[in-house]
Amino acid sequence: MDRNRMLDIRMGTKSKPHLEDTPAKKRTRKFLRYGALIVFACYFVAGNRGLLHLVKMKSEEAGLRKEIENLESEHNRTETEKASLKQDLKVVERLAREELGLVKQGEVVFRFVGPGTEESRDK
Repeated sequence: MDRNRMLDIRMGTKSKPHLEDTPAKKRTRKFLRYGALIVFACYFVAGNRGLLHLVKMKSEEAGLRKEIENLESEHNRTETEKASLKQDLKVVERLAREELGLVKQGEVVFRFVGPGTEESRDK
């Protein structure tokens, strides 16, 4: 037995004999490296938190921001309308006439019926 090997055994160290890399082992390692790289790239692009997910979330964020702006403008418009209803009685009267069909005392309302509605009244 080799003297160094005997010393290693006595000292409690185990040395592995050096195996030469065969072309098959080199191909296998290369395949595993590239395979791991491809899997990582696919996960980075299409994974749960990948680039595609990020793009989708950004477009959803833009849509929500637009919706928020629309709701804020609608809110401002209704607040303005609310303030005008509290201050101006003419606005209240106009809305009552338009939406509820109310009339002042002594007013006469004329309603004109079209030809289609007259037939439906007869039935």
